[in-house]
Amino acid sequence: MVREIVMDNTSQSEKTNPEADATQLSPEVLDKIKHPPNMEDVLRQQPPEERNKNQAIVPETLDGPSQWNDSDD
Repeated sequence: MVREIVMDNTSQSEKTNPEADATQLSPEVLDKIKHPPNMEDVLRQQPPEERNKNQAIVPETLDGPSQWNDSDD
C-alpha cells in the first residue's frame, strides 16, 4: 500500500495573518511599522518611575561622587 503525503506550501503565519489584513491598517499605522521611532527617544518619553523599574535599561549617571560609596567621611 502506497501512501501519499500532500505538502502544504502555506506557512502558519500566512494562514493566521493573510495579506488581505494589511490593507485594513491605516496609512499612519503602516508608516509607523515601516519607520519605527528611535528606541532612545521612546525610552526618554517614559516616566522616570517606569524607566527605573525597567531592568533592561542602564541606570543614568549618578549626580556626584558622594553617591558612589555608603561610608560617611
